[in-house]
Amino acid sequence: MTLRPTPRTRRAFAASALGLGTLALAAGCDPRALAYFLQPFEPRIEPPGPSLKGKKVVILTHATTGTTVDFPDLEEDLAKGLSRAIAAEVKKVEIVPYSRVKMWADAHPNYTDPAEAGLEFDADAVVFLEVEQIEIDNPSSPGLFQGLSRIHVKVFELTSPTDEKGKPIPGRDKEVIVSFDEVIETAFPRTQGAMPISATVNRSAFRRKFMEVVLAELSWQFIPHASGDTIQDTSF
Repeated sequence: MTLRPTPRTRRAFAASALGLGTLALAAGCDPRALAYFLQPFEPRIEPPGPSLKGKKVVILTHATTGTTVDFPDLEEDLAKGLSRAIAAEVKKVEIVPYSRVKMWADAHPNYTDPAEAGLEFDADAVVFLEVEQIEIDNPSSPGLFQGLSRIHVKVFELTSPTDEKGKPIPGRDKEVIVSFDEVIETAFPRTQGAMPISATVNRSAFRRKFMEVVLAELSWQFIPHASGDTIQDTSF
């Protein structure tokens, strides 16, 4: 016997198809948006870095020689961008303004210990970003854009020594421990390869898009993110 769809099943199928079509239109060209709508819940990936909740934090950046060719404001862009991302997600965090941190760095151009900035501002932690590489040109294919970055992220936590009752010991200097030490490498686009120059993909647009991706992946070291966020949005 051949099973034929009933009017009810036909209506259910039509509703499902209409719903998927609506979701596709709502998602546009961004696969991450469609993934968000299709999942019954959005799994979140916890950050590997230390918790910054309730802490006073200094974000200190250092761009090594040759890394500011395409990004003249690299240190400021990274510090401010990461500050915004952390402040938006972490409860009761206090981030020392970039302008104050820059004044300290300018006054100490030969500093070797980033924790010194934390001591200066009586902070609980210093997030130190050292840019080892960042570029948007594909060296093997002139005229194509390929974003590559390599940023060394270290977190210095500063804690006051305590007695056996857990109370701070007066007159004792803060102790410094390195609680996170990782190199974050970012490639954009990750899967489809280098992107050709076009009317919409010009140097300025690609640079801006790549910086957004770099900042997102840096922020994931300290704030949770959805699993679908790892699917890069390559639309311009």
